[in-house]
Amino acid sequence: MKIITPRGVRSNNPGNIEYPKVGKNGKLSRTLYVGESKGEDSRFSYFDTIVNGVRAVYMNLLHGIFNHHTDSIWEMISVWAPKGENDVTAYVVHVCRLTGLSAMQTIEPTINMLGPIVHAICVHENGGEFVLPAVFKDAWNSIDIKGLYKKYNYKEIV
Repeated sequence: MKIITPRGVRSNNPGNIEYPKVGKNGKLSRTLYVGESKGEDSRFSYFDTIVNGVRAVYMNLLHGIFNHHTDSIWEMISVWAPKGENDVTAYVVHVCRLTGLSAMQTIEPTINMLGPIVHAICVHENGGEFVLPAVFKDAWNSIDIKGLYKKYNYKEIV
């Protein structure tokens, strides 16, 4: 029996982040994340390291919290995995079960709250545990969270 490694793991993209689309002006629809390039199937991104792939999941969620106030699991997953391709309710229930958080609970931009959510997204997207726990911490530590708090006038959480 051949074991198949999920695409998200093979491409260091455990969140299955889509590569940004090119607009009519020839520019990408968003800034590339650290270590991101076009993946083998051109829909999903490839990351140079698994840490940068997990970092991109954190950054995507942080962008939502700071710029769009998507600060609950329900809102995050509704944007992350839109209804046309996903069973959003089942995805939210799975993330809530894995994290112990409620769907409408306000999520603070801290490792204690986002860490379990990012982990759950990676488990859901790949159908199992493929990323070592230390990777989630290393990815978070590579983010200038204090700089983001300052940039978005967010009250620092101790």
